[in-house]
Amino acid sequence: MRAHVLLLHTVWLIFLFPLLAGANGGPIQWSQVGPAGGVVPKQESTIRLQSEILHIRLHDDQLRYTVTAKYVLNNPGQSRSVLYGVPITWEAKRPAQIVSKDIILNLNGDNQVCRVVDISRGGKPERDRQYMFENQYGENGTDKWGTAWCVTNLLIPGGRSSDLRLQYTAELEYVDLLVSKSALTRFANRFLYYAIWPAGKWKGSVGNFRLDIDFGPYAGFLHKHNLPPGAVIKSDRITYSAKNIDLNSFGTIQLEFSAEPLHAHQELANWNKKARDYSRVPIKARASSFLPNQGGYSFDPSSVTDGNPKTAWCVSKPNDGRGEWLEITALKSPAQHLPNRIQCRLEGVALVPGYAHSQQVYLANNRIRRFRMARCDDPANYRDVEILKPSNRFDVSAISLSLDDEDLPSWWEKADLKYKLVGRSAAGKKKQTPANCWRLTILDVDRGMKYRDTCISEVALVVNCP
Repeated sequence: MRAHVLLLHTVWLIFLFPLLAGANGGPIQWSQVGPAGGVVPKQESTIRLQSEILHIRLHDDQLRYTVTAKYVLNNPGQSRSVLYGVPITWEAKRPAQIVSKDIILNLNGDNQVCRVVDISRGGKPERDRQYMFENQYGENGTDKWGTAWCVTNLLIPGGRSSDLRLQYTAELEYVDLLVSKSALTRFANRFLYYAIWPAGKWKGSVGNFRLDIDFGPYAGFLHKHNLPPGAVIKSDRITYSAKNIDLNSFGTIQLEFSAEPLHAHQELANWNKKARDYSRVPIKARASSFLPNQGGYSFDPSSVTDGNPKTAWCVSKPNDGRGEWLEITALKSPAQHLPNRIQCRLEGVALVPGYAHSQQVYLANNRIRRFRMARCDDPANYRDVEILKPSNRFDVSAISLSLDDEDLPSWWEKADLKYKLVGRSAAGKKKQTPANCWRLTILDVDRGMKYRDTCISEVALVVNCP
């Protein structure tokens, strides 16, 4: 299902994203009407599954994955029709009949249509049966959801092997948290579940089974898996093969991916465009210098304010830009008042310290390693910040700077913090007026592999309204 949102006062927002469909198909039969639509798996007694090649690819959007399963069936007897079903999960925004349209079935080159509603059985429409499971409710009593089967009749030719292909796109499952003390989301791990067992309902064991899972953007972030011994695990994929395996006993594939680095970067890098209206402040930027336009690309300071990490402010100097500065100014006060909320406050600054257009571009150019941050109205009061273990991946490079009561970077020792303070000015007079302008001055960089240009893709002000 796509999403369920639960709000508990102003403390937690819980986002649930269970999968839309995540299973092999297999033989089924009609049963007494129930929550699954009156369908149960059926053990086939004649037709064998000779082989299955299963490929799962995670999408760049970090949410979906595509399943492609290729089966070879062998029917030694007469041609006959087999009731075939694919388990699905649906919700109100994407009801069962919509989910079923995403499922592609092909038998020996002919497309097959699986339907969840209006499936005929002996000439009788099944709409009444479908109604029985299209009116379930989620835990909060308002969000409708349920499980079902997308069903079709397959005419399996006798005395030969047949090629069956199943393809659809599903979604990862996760629960993310948003707490009132921070505007930033706590991103939980992502889970991929894929039920193998429905294909085990064909007769006997499977002669050849091959599995390939391409991690896509989650390459390097596999946390756990439950594949049996013999699985080959690489940073970007898992492969597994077996002969004469009982898919009934295989159960369900379960993969868990660490999501915080990817999704935290995505949230911060797009903050100026996609954050909630009350959590972002429009800003303007100016700089000591910038790289002239090249090939239709602009590198002026306004590029850091557009919420698009594929654009950047860049400087090109023989000293790698050391001493060059970027100023950002808030165009309205973060301390706004909203109904039913405590007064908003400036929580921090989001920074993408490189040209995060792509992996190639990111590594080709200089990335900021150390910088000085000061208020524009008090440049003598500053903090020097060093980025710890700078990422070599463009898609996890963003950092979030916490601010102290002087609206300058603060730091406390924390295992997952991406920066530390390495210098500061002597304690000055505490400012009574909140800052609305900051200057970032480049102190040191990590050299690019191709260019000497130093870039920043994004700077954003993060506002929290509890």
